[in-house]
Amino acid sequence: MSLFAVAQLLVVLAICLNILAFQCRQRRTIILLLLISCSLVAVHFLLLGYATAAGLLLLSMARLAVGLWTVSKKMMGLFALAALTLTALTFTGWLSLLSCTAVLLSTVASFSEDDRRMRLAFMCAACLWIVHNGIIGSPVAMANDALFLGSNLIGYYRFHIRPKRHLLS
Repeated sequence: MSLFAVAQLLVVLAICLNILAFQCRQRRTIILLLLISCSLVAVHFLLLGYATAAGLLLLSMARLAVGLWTVSKKMMGLFALAALTLTALTFTGWLSLLSCTAVLLSTVASFSEDDRRMRLAFMCAACLWIVHNGIIGSPVAMANDALFLGSNLIGYYRFHIRPKRHLLS
């Protein structure tokens, strides 16, 4: 099996975790599932040779792990600074900026106390990753982020829009 095929298979596993994550209500459960998914996608990017994206996802793993225990804005700032530094050190062009912006949005999400804000920031980040993965030619990674976005939208609807509609009835 080629490295490309292995990389795509890892993302298929991440897809399952991402779909499951956003159907959960608890912030901690969401972040734990995303941490495992993130590790699979990081290896995917390493196998494809995209150092900035892989490095940012490895950093994201640390960020998610810390985010399990705190929503400290100081920690959020530290991880944002680390993402900017890593991007500067591995910079290869505007794709590096695209992945960095996605990770910065995910950083805001990870340290959000409110699951509504967390979901919205993750949705914006997913849109940027879809573009990034389309440009690098990773169809399964694009599907991963599209399903991540879709599952997040469904979860947002289930937990934040539908309950209000029932109250109005």
